[in-house]
Amino acid sequence: SLADCKTESAHRPPWSFFMWYSNRLDTHPISTKCISAGLISSFGNSMAQVITFYQDKIDDDKENHRTTASGDFWEGFALDPAQVGRFAFLNVIFVAPVLHHWYNFIDRVLPGTSIRMVLQRTFWDEFVFSPLYVPTFLSMLWTLEGTPWPKVKSMVYNEVPGIIVAEWALWVPTMLVTFRYAPVKFQVLVINVVNVVWQTFLSFMAAKAHGNADKKLERAPAEVNLYLESVVGHDTLGRRRTTKRNWATKKDQQSQG
Repeated sequence: SLADCKTESAHRPPWSFFMWYSNRLDTHPISTKCISAGLISSFGNSMAQVITFYQDKIDDDKENHRTTASGDFWEGFALDPAQVGRFAFLNVIFVAPVLHHWYNFIDRVLPGTSIRMVLQRTFWDEFVFSPLYVPTFLSMLWTLEGTPWPKVKSMVYNEVPGIIVAEWALWVPTMLVTFRYAPVKFQVLVINVVNVVWQTFLSFMAAKAHGNADKKLERAPAEVNLYLESVVGHDTLGRRRTTKRNWATKKDQQSQG
């Protein structure tokens, strides 16, 4: 009965969901990883957009020497569902299936969790697989955003090498820990969770990347700017640039006056 189900749910141990999820990874590995990746990437991209807007508001208050009332702070914020949808779509149809097969393959070829095997798997993952995976993912993302194919090819050629180098700082130690301690069936989940942290970090970096459109020393490297646009959306960072230019113009006029 419904009452019995409620009683059973109330007394269910807290790790029951983990056990259920683990069982789903055994019985339906690809579909479970695809759904998880879609949900987690949607959350991560939404958080990136929220934090970018938050940082804009804080910078705006500092520049104009004011304090926005708490009730008005989030006025004007609008989540970009298209950007969230693109990330969810790519994670479902590309990221999760590809990583599932890759991690299972590399685990069969280089089995075990000894330091030697972990180092070998990390090398193949970060220095062989990632230089192929990252440009493929970004090419698909930029194409979904409506970027013409000749420009996509140009961006891949000019910007992706720098993006890959920037990512190694996070992902090399992440993969060392993942390959050492995470069972292979959970590795895609670990990567998706770390991606939330990565996207959130990038959204904070956006403040530095576009802190002042006229001061090169306050910008992040061009390849990081381009990657940020892919994470939080061209419209969001376009609005940031316009706002910063207006602030710079206003300050110049005040100093001249």
